[in-house]
Amino acid sequence: MRAIIATGILTGYCLASAIGGAATPGVELSVLVTTRAVADETVPEIVRRALDNLLPAGTARVWYVTDGFSVRAAHSEGMFGIPPGAIRLARREDKSLYVVNPEQKTYYIARTDPWGKGTEAPVVSIDKSTLSKQLLGHKATKVTLNYSQRVQLRGGQGGQGLQEVKVSVENWCTAEVRVPASLPAMMDVAGRIAGLANMDYAAACPLALESAVRLSVLQGVEVLTTVEQIKRVPDLGAGIFDIPAGFQDVTKHEGSTK
Repeated sequence: MRAIIATGILTGYCLASAIGGAATPGVELSVLVTTRAVADETVPEIVRRALDNLLPAGTARVWYVTDGFSVRAAHSEGMFGIPPGAIRLARREDKSLYVVNPEQKTYYIARTDPWGKGTEAPVVSIDKSTLSKQLLGHKATKVTLNYSQRVQLRGGQGGQGLQEVKVSVENWCTAEVRVPASLPAMMDVAGRIAGLANMDYAAACPLALESAVRLSVLQGVEVLTTVEQIKRVPDLGAGIFDIPAGFQDVTKHEGSTK
């Protein structure tokens, strides 16, 4: 039922589709986000509670569509603070990421610092291996990334709240599906945290078809992102990347950095 609802949101979000206008072809990706316990590691109770908030249903499915310039993501379940039924928009005309809530008729500009403010330059290492496999009919190459940075966590003051955030990523990446850089930035956990700030990573992994991410703040758990389907869409419909007229901007209430 949730899949039907989310697909309806994706195709019917703006009903002013291409009536009398030129078709807007694009690409749609169906993506599954879930977690799994790391072998031989204990998951602390605080992490279990955090996961209940980050991924309330245990899994989340997201439909991404792009016309090659803008990107739209429709969420069936809530994840990482994004409510179920929400739409994320990365529009061609600006660099902001918008989160739209059709139920409440609101939108806000998403934060650009997931953890907090970095206190020093991150340490990043990237390894593009020679290992490859076929995923969804495309050649995917293994790319690993390790990232660490000391950050001032939100809410910390005067040195309090300082923590070293570490991220370890194993991605299977393809260059055979052409998408704008904003799509992997929205989809890939590592990209949202650090990857696209490092152009070597963006070049090494244009699109992750499979991703396993470990974060120091989520001990004993991996966040898995899997592209399950890629298909061409002959017409995305008019206005699909627009914020509907009359929706209220609640950015300041969401703590955006913008």
